Amino acid sequence: MSWRMYMKTKLPILIIIGLFVAVAFIIPVVSAGNSATGNGAMSGKHFTLNLIGAKEKTSMPEGLGGHTIFVLLNRDGSKVTTKINLYEGDFAVLDKDGTDRVAAFQLPYPYETFGDITSDACYAVYARALGKPGGSADMYACEWDKTLSEEVCYSDTQTIITIKRPSTKGPSKFQDITKQLTMTNATTPIFGEANHDYYWNYDNFGLKHAQLRFYQLGTCDDSPYGPTW
Repeated sequence: MSWRMYMKTKLPILIIIGLFVAVAFIIPVVSAGNSATGNGAMSGKHFTLNLIGAKEKTSMPEGLGGHTIFVLLNRDGSKVTTKINLYEGDFAVLDKDGTDRVAAFQLPYPYETFGDITSDACYAVYARALGKPGGSADMYACEWDKTLSEEVCYSDTQTIITIKRPSTKGPSKFQDITKQLTMTNATTPIFGEANHDYYWNYDNFGLKHAQLRFYQLGTCDDSPYGPTW
């Protein structure tokens, strides 16, 4: 076979192979744990917590309960705050009735090595608003120093992510809210001190349904203080 005839026969095959190689380099590889779901969240197993807005003094049993916490909601959209007390342990709802302005949730210490915030985080937290557009909520971690009687919260000098349903058409996207829910400031994680109480403030401005997802990233260390409830 002549060289010219060889090229006529093999050149299309070589071009196709070249295209496959080029595509392989252009398309990024999505590994487990990356945002591969298309909704802004990570992929993989997770614990889901739904925060459902309800009127004050709604009749419901308190105590342990699934994956839902009922938070206070003013129908006119004015601000009302539910305090969600935090306790160390496996993910679990401890008090689902927040219509009395206080609820409780359990979750692990957020790092693989206690006291070292440069170590790997052992879980990530994502949040989104569901339902019809309208209303919003701010959610952030706080600590109460029982010795000094002082409160420290994830402050306005840091970025507080607002959970809000977009008014445009399309699915609601998750936002990474890990730092806001696991750090009370730039250097202090939840459950980092023995003489502190930890909680989330949920400032509701008319949001009826917020959904949180907790994605396990590694092995969480235990604080030396143990469960406090």
